[in-house]
Amino acid sequence: MRVVLEHPDGPVLAVASAALAAAVAAGLVAPPLFGVALAGAVAAGGVFLVFCFPTQASGVWLLATSLSLEMTLHDLIGEQAFQPTIAAVKGFELLLAMVCMLRFGPRLDMWSPAWAFLPMLVMGLAHGLHPGLTAADSFRSAVGSATPFVFGFCRLPKEWPGAILRATKWCAVGAVAASL
Repeated sequence: MRVVLEHPDGPVLAVASAALAAAVAAGLVAPPLFGVALAGAVAAGGVFLVFCFPTQASGVWLLATSLSLEMTLHDLIGEQAFQPTIAAVKGFELLLAMVCMLRFGPRLDMWSPAWAFLPMLVMGLAHGLHPGLTAADSFRSAVGSATPFVFGFCRLPKEWPGAILRATKWCAVGAVAASL
């Protein structure tokens, strides 16, 4: 065990081995828990990779977002997939921005367009909402509309803007390739 921990990747391998052992143990004790434990281990590994490679994860997120997954899943599965897909894509963006804030630090962007959605929300709540729109829907919409500007509140590494520009150039190619 000492040799594993002295290796540069030793702690990561030890945690991954422990997560796999926990999944196998859960599977032996209660077989339905194996899938849950394994999915949790895979999700933790994904979060670890995002934390280690936030610039690359941002580029992959942008490429995935450009595919309009909500429209694709709406066509393939049905209307019930539309809002959850949007929530998942925007939720991953918020998670990615939080990782960037943890890694590189936050910054205040006084001129961000995201600030405009706060008075819109307040005015909508103060003057009455559209019929059929709840306060929770209005709040969710304001957060979702401000989400694309969230990276403006992160101190980002020098290579981040270039990586995002390169990923943007590949968005159309990725969409055409996925549709073929």
